[in-house]
Amino acid sequence: MRTNRPLSLLLLLSLLLLCLGGCASPAAAPGVSPAASATPAAEPAPEEATASAAPSPSPKESPATSLERLSAYASANLSTGGFAVSDGSSLFVAADGLWRMDLDGQNPTLLLEGDFGSLNLYQDKLYFLALGYAETEWGYLALSSQQPFSMNLDGSDLQPLGEALPVGSQEVYAFESEDGSSSYDSQLGYRGFTVHEGWAYYLATEPGEGSYSIVFDDEEMAEPEPVLVRHQNQAALKRLSLTDGRVETLVEGLGNAEPVFTLEGGRLYYTRSLHNPLYPYDFTDYLSCSLDGSQQETVCPPPQDSLLGYHVDGEGYQWMDIVNHLQVMDGQLYASLKDSEGDFRDSRLMRLDESGESLLVYEMYYLPSLATPAGLLYAGGERDWEEDRVLEHGLYLLEDGQARLLLPLSEQWNGFVSSEMNLVEGWAYLRRRDLPLLRLRLADGAAEQLEDGAWVQAQLT
Repeated sequence: MRTNRPLSLLLLLSLLLLCLGGCASPAAAPGVSPAASATPAAEPAPEEATASAAPSPSPKESPATSLERLSAYASANLSTGGFAVSDGSSLFVAADGLWRMDLDGQNPTLLLEGDFGSLNLYQDKLYFLALGYAETEWGYLALSSQQPFSMNLDGSDLQPLGEALPVGSQEVYAFESEDGSSSYDSQLGYRGFTVHEGWAYYLATEPGEGSYSIVFDDEEMAEPEPVLVRHQNQAALKRLSLTDGRVETLVEGLGNAEPVFTLEGGRLYYTRSLHNPLYPYDFTDYLSCSLDGSQQETVCPPPQDSLLGYHVDGEGYQWMDIVNHLQVMDGQLYASLKDSEGDFRDSRLMRLDESGESLLVYEMYYLPSLATPAGLLYAGGERDWEEDRVLEHGLYLLEDGQARLLLPLSEQWNGFVSSEMNLVEGWAYLRRRDLPLLRLRLADGAAEQLEDGAWVQAQLT
């Protein structure tokens, strides 16, 4: 949830209390250094569910067997954080260090100490980002830098792939400026770092000083006054060669806010995002291009009307969205939209096409959904607003427009601390802020959490 918006004092105090209560400091800022092998004692993992030995009358797999083998597409996994991957014989997990273990979670070995994200596995090498943290003005630690590395699967040959880049944003609100202007700049690090066919694709910040003006056409304002937004940089979509370190800029001028992207079917799907100081949501465009940056296209044209009329440098009616996550299913683009003022308790997964935006599902507690070969995996349910709980809360699989409950979750389960999900070999891995990494086996509901490299039984309440 973004807090860099002009809010009321009461709302700011509420957000401050939420941050102090739900955003406690993570582990100390990481150092990237090889770690000695560690094999802490692990409790026996629950036995894997197996298919019946009797011959099946149908060539189709049983539901349980299918769920055991279900994995998400790589791009969807990576764009939500990339913290669990498998090469078919070993499982690699980024949680309080970088771990290698058997597929069943046994025999863990600590490969690296530190905090890591965007974990990729390509041609017998691991590619990932080392994460640095720093204290914010609110008094808690937040992500402040990212640096890409590669490493052999046994933890040897650790190599930096680029310099550390800053992460964060800085804003001066319009009402704090004497001339009615504001300034806003975001630092993206290596946002969305995704390895594909010898290249690492990511969003980064490039120097690009400039400004743009915003005019709102409000019927109650006789003469709408423009607000000028200044910036010192802009986002760009880039790729890094894994063989010679060459960096190519694919698309420039993607705005001064927080764009996102995903890779699917040989194309890149991305947003252009301009900061909006007068309203909670950014001005957003949805675009796509080939892997080399050519053949750029608009995926979803801007709306022809709006509840609020506005123009950015003379051009009006762009989408006003804050995009949390992009993914592609069956050639169709979907965006998870988040909120900055607390109006929505859940993110909204929207389908984007020539006709505009249309709602598909509500993603409970802002947990991004995942496109899988079997359908859409998402956290769903029905909100009871009076009791402040979620009824029939659980992980669902959306198949051909029909939602099937795979795994019930507690109605009081604190999903606000869950922000990312990966899916590997039938297990849904949930990375929760300030809590151990949780994994849920879709076939039978087994719940385990990672403590010092060992998977132990977990409670969902």
